[in-house]
Amino acid sequence: MKRRTIAEREAADMKRIARIDAQIAAANLTAQRLRTERVKLVQRMRTRRAPKPRAPRPAVDCTRQAKQVWAAVYPGDPWPKGWRAVFKSSLTSSYGHCDYRAKTVALAKRVRTDVVQTLIHEFVHVRNPGLKHGVTFNRLVRSGAARIGIVDREPFLPEEAPPRRPTPKLIDRIKADPRVGEFVDEGSGGYWAYLKSGFERDGMHGVHEYTLREVAAALKDVDPCACEQCQEDAAPKSVAACAGPQTA
Repeated sequence: MKRRTIAEREAADMKRIARIDAQIAAANLTAQRLRTERVKLVQRMRTRRAPKPRAPRPAVDCTRQAKQVWAAVYPGDPWPKGWRAVFKSSLTSSYGHCDYRAKTVALAKRVRTDVVQTLIHEFVHVRNPGLKHGVTFNRLVRSGAARIGIVDREPFLPEEAPPRRPTPKLIDRIKADPRVGEFVDEGSGGYWAYLKSGFERDGMHGVHEYTLREVAAALKDVDPCACEQCQEDAAPKSVAACAGPQTA
């Protein structure tokens, strides 16, 4: 048997190395394709398992029932023109909300046994725009509730608000928000950030929370509003309407 020379051995080894390199490259390419396919399958599974976003439930109109309570509490006074009452599942920060701009009394769906009392509370807001929570407000709520036999059942507002440590920096930040038109501290009634025209949160033109941090966090969920009232406020007024009465 003829022995191979060193040069022949090196040539054979080089061919074997080249063959091995080709196999490694093919294996790497296959592995890369498998990794890519695996990533696609995992993403597809996650997309399939991800819960679909639920559309917000529409508000349930309860104006007819609210009118009955109004007639019992304020006999002889007509129902405010253009106002309506609704149940809103998105209202979670309070039992109720009075929106003067949309002329809507909204009740949280979690309200059960205190529906009538919450309506009376919001009616006081409707009848007294600008009146803040306090002794006078509580007296009006209790007097209205007493007319239909509900005595001393106003649990939401104590006579005196507990002392709270002011946080001026956070208050200034909330007031400086360009979407906030007015900021009101109502003591034990919490804080209100009334939004400017063209903005809303959960269908309401205001943010109500019981701590400043919650108000600041809620402002992150404020969205542009295109309701009829906001569109009317944004519409340019005619020259004749702005000019005022003409003098001879």
